Amino acid sequence: MDWFLLVPVFVIGVFLFIIWNSISPIHFIQQLCGDRQKRKDQWRAQQEALIKEEEETLKALKK
Repeated sequence: MDWFLLVPVFVIGVFLFIIWNSISPIHFIQQLCGDRQKRKDQWRAQQEALIKEEEETLKALKK
């Protein structure tokens, strides 16, 4: 009979655990950091491409 009380508690606990993981502030912060890192990598790639293009332009002008 005692396990009849544990089943709803277990079900509610699992439900709350799933909800907490989906709205967890830690998950949100990790997502923001990941987005920031992606933007930083894209910016670096753009800067490298710009520097390479400027170097090629300078080489073409010197010839």
